[in-house]
Amino acid sequence: MYRFPGDIGFQAGLRVWIVFILLFWLLRFRAELAILLGAVAGLAVGYIVTYWNAQKLPDTPSKPVETPDNPLFRQVTSRLTQQFRRSPVKKPSFMKRKPPKRLGK
Repeated sequence: MYRFPGDIGFQAGLRVWIVFILLFWLLRFRAELAILLGAVAGLAVGYIVTYWNAQKLPDTPSKPVETPDNPLFRQVTSRLTQQFRRSPVKKPSFMKRKPPKRLGK
């Protein structure tokens, strides 16, 4: 994994955006096009600077999740498991099958 620095890439991207807007304006591009092309250049430079300054974190295996030795935790979990094991899913009353009526008796 990598850790990215604060806002170094964002600041560089804004600076490049402004520089590109001014350059395109001096080259007589339309204002909308200069802003759009400057934004594209600023985003590209921002991402490049951000990844360039990223620091690699050491690869350590994650520790397995262990259940706490808290007696309250054990008590609550045991009650929950017992409750869900005992309680079957009950059908609503309209879904219960009624025996057919016999006409002969």
